[in-house]
Amino acid sequence: MWLTCSHSSRGYTLAAHPDGFSNEEWWGIMRPVDNDLELDTMQPRQAFFALQQEWLVAGDFDYDQDVDQSDFSLFQACLSGIGATASDPACQEADFNGDRDVDQSDLELFEKCASGPGIPAVAGCLRVD
Repeated sequence: MWLTCSHSSRGYTLAAHPDGFSNEEWWGIMRPVDNDLELDTMQPRQAFFALQQEWLVAGDFDYDQDVDQSDFSLFQACLSGIGATASDPACQEADFNGDRDVDQSDLELFEKCASGPGIPAVAGCLRVD
């Protein structure tokens, strides 16, 4: 999962950080990757995926609080195969295991979260207890 973004000054100022701001990249959630003269790329760290599994309903791509066939159709459009990076930035959410592709492993995780139409999905469904 790679995100392209500009630096936000919405964090609070803190001289201890190289750019003077404290925000998500300094709390260990994201790692900024220099992209020459373009916007920096943000690479999620393991903490991001742990929080994502706790707070978000994985697989609810249409944000209607369930994981159903309409979500599967969006997931299916993102399937790239083992080791083939998903090229559409909208497919970042479908890479449940964070290995930069959308494949059989991600499908198995999607199935763990499937709830059916109108049945509320469970946040944290990807958590391993």
